[in-house]
Amino acid sequence: IQHTPQNLAQVTIRGLGTGSGGESLDQSVGLFIDGIWAGRIREFQTALFDLERVEVIKGTQTTLLGKNTSLGAVNVISRRPGDTLSGYLQADYEIEFDSAYATGAVDIPSRFGNYRLAFNAADEAGYVDNETTGNEVPERDQTTLRIGAAWEIGAVGDLLLMYQWDDLEIRGDTFQPDQDKLGFMAQMDPTADIGIDQVKNAWTSYGPSGDAHDEQESQRAILQYEQEFGLHLFTSLTGWSEYENDRLTDSDFLSVDYLTTVYQSDYDQFSQEFRLASPGGERLDYIVGMYYLDGTLDYVGLTDTSFPWPELPSPLPLDSTSELSYRQDTEVWSLFGQGTLNFGYKWRLTLGLRYTDEEKDALFGRERLRSGGPLADVIADVLAPEVDPTPLNRKEDNLDGSVNIQYDVNDALMAFFSWATGSKSGGFSVDVALPEEAEYETEEAETVELGIKSEWAGGAALLNASLFYTEIDD
Repeated sequence: IQHTPQNLAQVTIRGLGTGSGGESLDQSVGLFIDGIWAGRIREFQTALFDLERVEVIKGTQTTLLGKNTSLGAVNVISRRPGDTLSGYLQADYEIEFDSAYATGAVDIPSRFGNYRLAFNAADEAGYVDNETTGNEVPERDQTTLRIGAAWEIGAVGDLLLMYQWDDLEIRGDTFQPDQDKLGFMAQMDPTADIGIDQVKNAWTSYGPSGDAHDEQESQRAILQYEQEFGLHLFTSLTGWSEYENDRLTDSDFLSVDYLTTVYQSDYDQFSQEFRLASPGGERLDYIVGMYYLDGTLDYVGLTDTSFPWPELPSPLPLDSTSELSYRQDTEVWSLFGQGTLNFGYKWRLTLGLRYTDEEKDALFGRERLRSGGPLADVIADVLAPEVDPTPLNRKEDNLDGSVNIQYDVNDALMAFFSWATGSKSGGFSVDVALPEEAEYETEEAETVELGIKSEWAGGAALLNASLFYTEIDD
């Protein structure tokens, strides 16, 4: 997970993933928090703390995990409430850049259920000196609170409720021009600092401090109910999440007001999953289920250009302000199943299948808020033309599957061969001039893998090796 200068995340597994720039793009590597799919790349910005474990699942995983896991998944599992009064508190201070961190949790058992309260706080100073504003950037303040509650329902049921609130503010960014071979930037700004180091010269009139700014408030909640039906286990997993993000980027990277971009995005999502799993350890083990998701993204992107003329390498001035508005509603239905046939003691064959029906309805429009005159309008009509709110619609259905064969060479060595196909849904990009250029097709991945998993020295050491081939279309 690579942190990018615009405070997003570039997430890859085995070197493959989706670029972080387009906020309307779905991801090929899915993030799951407590079993709930996180629908947008901005959700990687919430704090990950007080964890029980993190699962990194390589390769195409669409059959069981579903939504947009054609190249893998990261599953983050938070600590559950315990039945013993206990807790911890940890504080850290980083000396060189004057940063402080604190995290902690406490378990509170009672006759009316078990509860867990957890918090995380970061006050992080910047490591790049912006000599124009006098600020050290990026400065990050983040506070996260989580509450969990667990109850036993009768003799065969368990109910888990978790809620998390996260508040994030980042002042400044680390964008810097790395070279200026034509001397263009130096001509526009004699104070330009060229080269990537711990000093920058940048300023924007849009930000109260003169630097870029990023604020995000997010919430998420899960409700998980498990109940035994004979030897089978029924699971209901309900998830809700939302965030509001406001972001300002000084896109000319200079100490002059030539190019500024402002973004606002709001997202909310509801999902429901039902699963039924066999007891395991039988000749045929299986799991079947259904999944539903409803998500809404509201996105506004404002671009202000005010380049001086005749410094431009073109006779036309870049001088205008345009605002893009985009709204997208997504609805997904999915049915899935996986079965494992145990051939005696050493061989296992697993087959999986998932059908997904998805519809996206979007509204794409652009308005010019400021005109720099007739000459400026000529180039603005090419780069950012005015567009009346235009409805866009896309429907698709995908059938993905997987096959896995395992053989136990002995108690400490297992060999396997797997094949899987997965899909990442198509949709619409906000980074285009016209709505008719926005649609992109379904991304399809196919992964073949051969490997071993082994234990050595009685389990004191583990050795896994695999040879894989992944092909991605569109």
